[in-house]
Amino acid sequence: MGMAVDHPSPPHRGSAGMTLVELVMVIAIMGIVAAVTMVKFFGNDLATDGSMALCQKPPQGQVAYCLTEALRTAQRQAMLVAPGYSVVHASGQPSYYNTLNPDGTPIEQIGTIPPKISVSPFTVSFDGLGRPTGAGDITITETLDAEPFTSTIGIVHIENNTGAVWMKPHG
Repeated sequence: MGMAVDHPSPPHRGSAGMTLVELVMVIAIMGIVAAVTMVKFFGNDLATDGSMALCQKPPQGQVAYCLTEALRTAQRQAMLVAPGYSVVHASGQPSYYNTLNPDGTPIEQIGTIPPKISVSPFTVSFDGLGRPTGAGDITITETLDAEPFTSTIGIVHIENNTGAVWMKPHG
């Protein structure tokens, strides 16, 4: 006698949409993917590293700092972009050192060495985990005008096992 009313069934719990936890997970994954992608596309230019601006013509007391920063920057590039970034100072190039791409081409003349300052020749290359080949001490000396000898003004150390780069105290 009465008219039958067809009531729509309530939606199933699983088909109503995304839960808050699912939404947070998707946003987190998108953030990680975006961060990795940005490093791959924008992280390859060492010239944009603000800490290296001083090192184009550093004062004598800043050579160890600039060399340390160049090594750390090459290490970051090797870990984030591609293994094989290196920093090289050859004995035939007394006034600068280069940072090289993994294929061996120079990125730029990244550090200038002032007159009367000498840096022991070195080649340090980093793998994808930041581990160096060519680890050890790099000595920075100054030729003194009044004396016929040189004085050590800085030592940059590259730890073989960990890849840590720091300036050693000297004196």
